[in-house]
Amino acid sequence: MRIKKILLINPPIYDFSAYSLWAKPVGLLKIASALKSLGVEFYFLDTLDISVLTKDERNKYKIFVKGDGTHNYIKEKALLYQPLVNIKREFYRFGLQELDIRLKLRDFKGVEYVLITSIMSYWYFGVSEVIKIVREELPCSKIVLGGIYVNLCMEHASKLGADYLISSIEDLLAILSLKTIKFTDFPLPLDLYRENFFAPIYTSFGCPFSCIYCANKFLNRDFKIRGITKVFSEILHYIDKFGVTNFAFYDDALLIDKENNFIPLMEHIIKENLSVKFYSPNGVHISQIDEKLSELMFAVGFKDIRLSLETANPLLQRRLGYKTNSDQFVKAFNNLKGVGFRGENLSVYLLVGLPYQTIDAITESINFVKNFDIKIKLAEYSPIPHTLLWNEALKSARYDIKDEPFFQNSKLLPVAHPELTLDELNKIKGYIKR
Repeated sequence: MRIKKILLINPPIYDFSAYSLWAKPVGLLKIASALKSLGVEFYFLDTLDISVLTKDERNKYKIFVKGDGTHNYIKEKALLYQPLVNIKREFYRFGLQELDIRLKLRDFKGVEYVLITSIMSYWYFGVSEVIKIVREELPCSKIVLGGIYVNLCMEHASKLGADYLISSIEDLLAILSLKTIKFTDFPLPLDLYRENFFAPIYTSFGCPFSCIYCANKFLNRDFKIRGITKVFSEILHYIDKFGVTNFAFYDDALLIDKENNFIPLMEHIIKENLSVKFYSPNGVHISQIDEKLSELMFAVGFKDIRLSLETANPLLQRRLGYKTNSDQFVKAFNNLKGVGFRGENLSVYLLVGLPYQTIDAITESINFVKNFDIKIKLAEYSPIPHTLLWNEALKSARYDIKDEPFFQNSKLLPVAHPELTLDELNKIKGYIKR
């Protein structure tokens, strides 16, 4: 049976805070690329997209886009959902307002399938809202739900009311009766946005490491390097067709096998004299940053480099598998500063909120990093199902993280050491700013 129309939706976010640090629904955009290549008629609705707003609307919602492409979202106070009733914090909804979503859906009558993506497990309120709206506005459409939340919390996701849950591209192809296609071989269809403040770039998928707090190995079994020819052609495509100058690397292991991947790509970009700016929001492996790499990153136009130190506490470094250490951080920092990077271009991620991490261990890391001209970014730990740390997180949980995904929200410090309260964390954040 021929599919008439498909609608792809990126739902709104419900959280205590949210900000677009070079965020786009890449998985949904890959699907859009594949559908386009197959000649399938589809529509696209990203409820977090601010490019659809007029100048007056941006002023109304106080939307501000920075020169690097990052921006805030439409924001409104949200009603407290049942899991939140005892949490005394302001809670918000981010994205197009419900009435606007309903009005847009009314333009898509006759859509046969609605594909909804999901990202953070604790953002499922937005997913649930969109499913409800689609049921009311497009009652004849079949709802397909996929994404990270579905893969991590399949049983919970099954209760939201979708017709199908998918955990892989193959599942989706079977439902839609489409032939197999390589989703990674297509540039993202950024023409689905009226304006592109940046473009996401992958040089690889997956990660060769097995960090105890990360679900990458569960979500992406293999580590695959795409090849610099594909990546470079995509960069040129985004520049030539959309005028993009800001590029954010989405890799989880950007610098791994750098001699055959990242370094040749940077050298090719320098050779072609492209006027672009690069950012690494996911953090890069400090062990890989030598003088040569630092010189290339400076020459090619990196404006934001985020280093993954995680902790300067030796005992925690051991528990985290010795992936990083303080000496590697010092060498990486000195190499980057030595070629011309300034503190405003450099950040370091420090983990907080691990089950066994005391306040002293946190301040030890902060005091160590304070000796360097670099911004400190606290990465609050979120307990994630199917990770090596999950069982230990269950034992330390302050909330029911097993049956209620919202309580996996890192902003709640759901499994932190008993002495680390939200008030204590705010004091730590204030200390960092001094």
